[in-house]
Amino acid sequence: MGRTRAFLPHASIMLEASEATVCFPAVRDASGNRHSGPRSRSPSDSVSQLAHEVDEEPYRPATIEDRDWSGIDATGKHLCKHGNAPERLVVFDGLNTGRRFYGCAKKEGNNCGVVEWVDNEWPYALKNSLTKLWDLYKEAKAGIIRDNLANEEKISKLEAEIKMVQEKYNQHIQLTKDFCESVQKSVHKENYRKIMMDVDEENIPLDAADKMINLEKENFDLKKKVEVAEEVAAELKKEKKKLEYNLHDLWKVGEENKMKLKMMKAILEE
Repeated sequence: MGRTRAFLPHASIMLEASEATVCFPAVRDASGNRHSGPRSRSPSDSVSQLAHEVDEEPYRPATIEDRDWSGIDATGKHLCKHGNAPERLVVFDGLNTGRRFYGCAKKEGNNCGVVEWVDNEWPYALKNSLTKLWDLYKEAKAGIIRDNLANEEKISKLEAEIKMVQEKYNQHIQLTKDFCESVQKSVHKENYRKIMMDVDEENIPLDAADKMINLEKENFDLKKKVEVAEEVAAELKKEKKKLEYNLHDLWKVGEENKMKLKMMKAILEE
């Protein structure tokens, strides 16, 4: 009958159709006597353990570029589960930050993760420091995201206000233009009427003189209204400029937050 052999760390498992034998390394008890561990296990327990080993998700940490530790390992001493040469990589985040390892070089599909660690596991003190540092990093990043969202909301409001001011400004400009054209047409029309009448000033009746006075007064009032409209347009232009400055200040704050995040990332990479 055929026999299947599988190897696990610190133990060897031999499975047959009728029995399963598990061999453990010898250990010493509290008195120092040498003895071996349990010698047998049911076939179902061994198969369950093997299934767990097979189904376990491979560890694929985020990595960072390192000029001193990069590229494919061509020595042939290390192979991934696909039978291919692994890649030299360095962990970027988490408790293993900065730790070197050989990892599966497969970019797409089923990447089998870490093949073998080069550096030993970091000491507890270093892991504790890394945990605190990454917590600070995540907190700062979340704060920057919140600030960016708040700034985006402010920017949206300012852009809406600028748009409204621009529309009002354009409306006042158009009204002023239409008003000036109307006044100009009225003046030309009145001058043409006077020329066509060709009446001597001495024979102009008093009511006609009153009409001329009223016309001049209306022209003066219209001129004042034009000046007021121009002042309003100038004020709206200043307000628009002020909103643009505020928008620029918010943009600068966003850029400063990005620089802070980059500086923190650079510290972590060191």
